Amino acid sequence: MKDLDEASYVIGVEIHRDKEQRILELSQKTYIEKEQMKGISYASAVGSLMYAQVRTRPNIGFAVGLLGPYQSNLGLGHWKDVKKVLRYFQGTKDYRLTYRHTDCLKVVGYSDSNFAKCVDTKKSNSGNIFLLAGGAIS
Repeated sequence: MKDLDEASYVIGVEIHRDKEQRILELSQKTYIEKEQMKGISYASAVGSLMYAQVRTRPNIGFAVGLLGPYQSNLGLGHWKDVKKVLRYFQGTKDYRLTYRHTDCLKVVGYSDSNFAKCVDTKKSNSGNIFLLAGGAIS
């Protein structure tokens, strides 16, 4: 077995550590920079967004959730929405999930919902996020 020192890049996620301030940050800047819109299908674009959302970008979860159901019946407006999210990514590619040392390690959760807000289906939406050490874990 060989010790390769601390991990700095694992499965498309960049790992940044500041031992002095006791901070751990996760980023997908490289992944966001390499994704291109040329010649990919709507499903591939949504899949790329979903990949980033699950790893380090929970802030786009709602948008990805709205785009996903239209893969079999999409229109021009759906493509425009995907492009908006990808442009948002380019503008925020330096964002990182940040976890800070704390003496009181506890999980904090938030949730929200609405009633029959979806214009197309009249279905309700809900969402939640759980944080640990100041960063999203779910």
